[in-house]
Amino acid sequence: MDERAPDRNDVPAGWTPVFQAELSGLAAPQQARWMIREQLSGTVGVPFLRDILLATSELVTNAIRYAPGPCRISMSRLPGSARIRIGVSVANRQFPKPITPTDPLMNGRGLLIVDTVASAWGTRLIDANEGKWSKEVWFEMLPDQRS
Repeated sequence: MDERAPDRNDVPAGWTPVFQAELSGLAAPQQARWMIREQLSGTVGVPFLRDILLATSELVTNAIRYAPGPCRISMSRLPGSARIRIGVSVANRQFPKPITPTDPLMNGRGLLIVDTVASAWGTRLIDANEGKWSKEVWFEMLPDQRS
């Protein structure tokens, strides 16, 4: 699923931004989980929160591993719904591809995990500063609804 947006800070129409932050380094996945837990603890069920944290950790880990520089994480909510959207943006135009690993110890399961727990996920090109294209990998979660 590819979409194109004119501005790096745009969220899809109808969504309400909750937060966005720039993260870098090996602690980025842990920091992302902490921020999301702070926003959602006590407001969503524990299994739903665990799935959101797992998918977030996978996307941020991929961003830090495969793209130069920091990543930007954003969280949005769909008003009147329990639907949550997490986006992870990086300065890299190459779209990720889920793979089917054959070696049980091999890396590469991140997007397969996201696909399993998320209601929907995809990528989109975003116009960063001065026309330099970047990408966002995003997922949406709705309690008790997986892809």
